[in-house]
Amino acid sequence: MYMKNLCIASIALAFLVLVSNSLAQDQTPAARAFADSALKLFDAGDCSKLYDAFDESAKTLTRDQWIQVCSETLKQRGSVISRGMPNVTRSMGIYRFIFSTQCTGGKVFEDVGVIQKDSGLKLVAFVIRPNL
Repeated sequence: MYMKNLCIASIALAFLVLVSNSLAQDQTPAARAFADSALKLFDAGDCSKLYDAFDESAKTLTRDQWIQVCSETLKQRGSVISRGMPNVTRSMGIYRFIFSTQCTGGKVFEDVGVIQKDSGLKLVAFVIRPNL
């Protein structure tokens, strides 16, 4: 339970990090493709590569801590049965994609935050939570 709360708190703090480099043009399709690729890494259990996809300012856990939390969350969520189209918002340069996903562990909401940086697209949020 502690690790789950730590994960939620860490990701929430990462999402609150002040964001710069707001884009003048809409990059929603590219950001969506990046969010989809992050979810594919998670689905495949590749937590280490998922960690590398985060912007440095959003990393609130060490790699080892992230891998542990990611792996535990993946086990709780189970395998994906279906993933719907996301609700998409854009604010302060962050593209936020919220998916409603049916998994073997039940229905979950997957919230993926993406930002465009000079170095390319990066994750600033990645939250998996059960349907409360």
